[in-house]
Parts: sequence; C-alpha cells; structure tokens
Amino acid sequence: MRSGIASIVALEDFIQAVQSQLDTAQARMTFKARNDKLPLTFAIKDITMDLKAYVEMQDGQIHIRPAGSGDSDASTLHLVFTAITKPMIEENAIQ
Repeated sequence: MRSGIASIVALEDFIQAVQSQLDTAQARMTFKARNDKLPLTFAIKDITMDLKAYVEMQDGQIHIRPAGSGDSDASTLHLVFTAITKPMIEENAIQ
C-alpha cells in the first residue's frame, strides 16, 4: 500500500479533472474543424477506465487513493465517459 496524503483525491475532483481534459480535447477538435477547415479524422464516443484504488470516506466525501502495483486488495472503479447530444443536454438543463 502506498503512503502519503498527497495521493488522496476526492472522487468528484478526479472526475472533474478528466472532464476538463476531455472538454479541452473536444474544443481543440472543434477549432481544427471550424477554423483550420481541416476534416476531423476521428471522434471520441466512449472512454472506459478501470481505476484500481482504495475508497475512503472523509468529511462526507468519497476519496480515492490510487493503488500501487503490488496492491491486490484495492477496489476497481469502473468509469465510463460517453458522448452526449445537444437534445440530451437540453432535456436535462434547468429551465
């Protein structure tokens, strides 16, 4: 088991960091298509991630601590990020 408080992160912060990087990649692809007038050669629809980590509760928040290579008793968090459409956003947006 790895030690050190620096490696512990709130699950919400981890998901927001992944989301931020995906948003940046999408913005760059949009810029490429619109401003550079270059064709998009691929799109990202789904990203699946299995994260081996220890899950802890601290002050009412879920925190994760990444497992080391020899940590066999860690949990596996299976996260799937998928594309959403404009109608899906509008359907779930607060009016």
